[in-house]
Amino acid sequence: MNDTQRMNYIFTHYDNNVNSVGIRCFLNSIQKLNSDNIIVFFFTNVTVPESWDNYKFLRVVHTSCCSAVDLRPQVNRWFHFRNFLEKNITLFNNEDKFFALDCGDSIIQKNPFEEIHIRDHILFALESEKFTLKQGFNKRCILQLLNKEFRDPEIQKFIYNPIICTGTVYFDTLSLFIDWLSFFTKHTVLYLANNTKFHHEKFKLGMCNDQGITNTLINTKPIPFLYKLIKNEELTIIATVALMMFDGLDHSFSTKGDIITIDEKTPCIVHQYNRNTDLTSSINNIYGR
Repeated sequence: MNDTQRMNYIFTHYDNNVNSVGIRCFLNSIQKLNSDNIIVFFFTNVTVPESWDNYKFLRVVHTSCCSAVDLRPQVNRWFHFRNFLEKNITLFNNEDKFFALDCGDSIIQKNPFEEIHIRDHILFALESEKFTLKQGFNKRCILQLLNKEFRDPEIQKFIYNPIICTGTVYFDTLSLFIDWLSFFTKHTVLYLANNTKFHHEKFKLGMCNDQGITNTLINTKPIPFLYKLIKNEELTIIATVALMMFDGLDHSFSTKGDIITIDEKTPCIVHQYNRNTDLTSSINNIYGR
């Protein structure tokens, strides 16, 4: 099956205010691509605006009817995706391509499915190379998940590896998407079962997010699928802005017409742009109307 026959799907999830300008920018940026073979599955437990009917590429999935574990929303979304695919597997073909993508702080300004040429792999984006797993939030997640101390040899084996980002993950086939969802959700439930520290008044995994879980899994478990890591600094597919703001490098953010450039390159996906006030203002002006 050639690329023109493959459908491209974006799976995204948002449980809060879907009337926010960030969500509007996300949807408008996809509409501006004017692509006939991109479909967005938007998972939410809130009522969406009637104006969303204008987005012909959009399929809203209400998660209130889907059973998922009581976890932080970033973790819970992977259970919603898995449950949906289990019930609706015949909607898709194995040669279809998928992105799992944050929607409240992302825009798409070039079609990433046309820019990615890897085959039969999952593509994870790395955070800025100046940042490592010793950073506070991810370190706490890993220490909790493994129930280890910082100086434990298992932690020290990978604590300085680059951080794998879970806000933008590409899956080259349906089976790879399912492999990842099965792998992630299975081990998350095992963490819950085997670690008695996971008792929180709101979220059973406490402060652990999917990024902490993912980095722990990739570095400590046998991986049942092929994957590649793409550096944030390459800036052709994904630019994750948040840590670029603090990596000690002199990045340039600019707007040329309706295009956001970073270090004079045009990334397909600009992720976590809302950490930069000027960049947010530019994107809101372009896509937020």
